[in-house]
Amino acid sequence: MIRIYFLARAVLRTLAAMLGLGTGAAVAATGFQQLSVPVPGDVPLVAGIWYPSDSPATPRNFGPHRTMLAVNGAIRGTGLPLIVISHGAGGSFASLYTTAMALADAGFVVAAVTHTGDTNQDHSRKLEVIDRPMHMVRLVDYMLQEWPKRRVIDAAHVGIIGYSIGAFTALVTIGGNPDLRRIAPYCAQHPNEPLCRLARNADVDPYELNDGTGKTWVHDKRISAAVLAAPALAIVFDRAGLAGVTVPIQLWRGEADATLPEPAYAESLLRNLPRPPEYHSVPRANHLAFLAPCAPALAFSHPMMCTDAPGFNRAVFNQTFNAEVLRFFRAQFGMAP
Repeated sequence: MIRIYFLARAVLRTLAAMLGLGTGAAVAATGFQQLSVPVPGDVPLVAGIWYPSDSPATPRNFGPHRTMLAVNGAIRGTGLPLIVISHGAGGSFASLYTTAMALADAGFVVAAVTHTGDTNQDHSRKLEVIDRPMHMVRLVDYMLQEWPKRRVIDAAHVGIIGYSIGAFTALVTIGGNPDLRRIAPYCAQHPNEPLCRLARNADVDPYELNDGTGKTWVHDKRISAAVLAAPALAIVFDRAGLAGVTVPIQLWRGEADATLPEPAYAESLLRNLPRPPEYHSVPRANHLAFLAPCAPALAFSHPMMCTDAPGFNRAVFNQTFNAEVLRFFRAQFGMAP
């Protein structure tokens, strides 16, 4: 009965967001803040934070998306687990906002970051992937040590969600050690894959994509569970590079994902992770299926981004994905189903 109620509530919320409508007090229970996270020696990170709240909700726009949120509303509850989210290339903190809201409704604090230089408007640091795990560690630091409402968080229960290159980010953050030198020989064999075309179009020699930037890969032992969806750059991890990844993982792939053709991505992680993940292979799902369902304005302006395979319903899958992510984190953190 609890699961049915959660799914029905989430479906109502998604329909309201897609249509730009409110659904009344029944779904007015997600608090939200947008803020800047200071980063020493760099520009601040833009972040969005969702949490359970009983404060009144009002309409809020996320680009073309529209939903109901209690902006700066009071937090309901204490001892709340924390989930941090890393978006895909060219995304933002709002890329997985329906997932963030579903978790917040269920009693989590969710913090998602916009990675500096890898947004729809700014591609200046798109290839500087070494910065991304640093952003996630800084976000966890901020949420546990500096966020004004930090006392409601249970610091013993921190999880991470990563989508696409955000899944690579999450893998590094939980202990993975990538070797970017693996990209060049891979691209020599697969020159037409999106990753290799990206490097060519950016006039980047794959042999120059290495770790010699003066920075080091950072990890965060505070994170104890991870969800990885459509993981990009999996080719840079071999079994030795994944040896330090010991936390429970829920791993997702779309069976119609032409952007990350298997067996080099999710299936490679499935083979090489030292601890077998909970694995979900989704029929007819493409690479973009894990994003929030498209609002009508976005579907009109970016039809390729919003077009799915025949027979695949992204809005319905979004509810399934959110429910499974919630179930996974509840199980890992010892929470009641």
